[in-house]
Amino acid sequence: MKAFESVDNEASPTRLRELRRAFRNSVAEEKYYKFRAWLHYANLDRWRSQGHHFYYLTCGTTKTDRMICTCGLSVGIEGDHRLIRIPSLVARKVSHLELDSLQSLEGHRDSITKEQVSTLIVEYEWQGRALWTAYCQVCGEIVSRVSNRRAKSFVRAHDSMH
Repeated sequence: MKAFESVDNEASPTRLRELRRAFRNSVAEEKYYKFRAWLHYANLDRWRSQGHHFYYLTCGTTKTDRMICTCGLSVGIEGDHRLIRIPSLVARKVSHLELDSLQSLEGHRDSITKEQVSTLIVEYEWQGRALWTAYCQVCGEIVSRVSNRRAKSFVRAHDSMH
């Protein structure tokens, strides 16, 4: 298995409608599980539309377990990630961000264009509204506690430079 790969984890409007309908039409014993399935994909859809990259799912039940990012980046949990880890100079610049295990690896892609990206929106903080943090995996530049629009603008600008 490759060190990393992209998986299709789209939450299309059609899929969300199907899951919602399955929840509404299910018998009482199934309602909770059907609701959780719909909620999983509804949340994924929202995170992807916000451009938020993070380790949201584990797939598998053996040593071949995979960590999956909201963008579809899939990496083996037990793997040797040295070849896809961000450069140590950048890692030092962003060490205060408390990145999860996927946010410090290369290979992420844009949720819409599917093109590889090197700048990620990695966290948010709620202060009456969401304030986002993004960083560039190439140069280590960071924007912190900005609107989602500004964070996305930062991502587009840096990805066009690298």
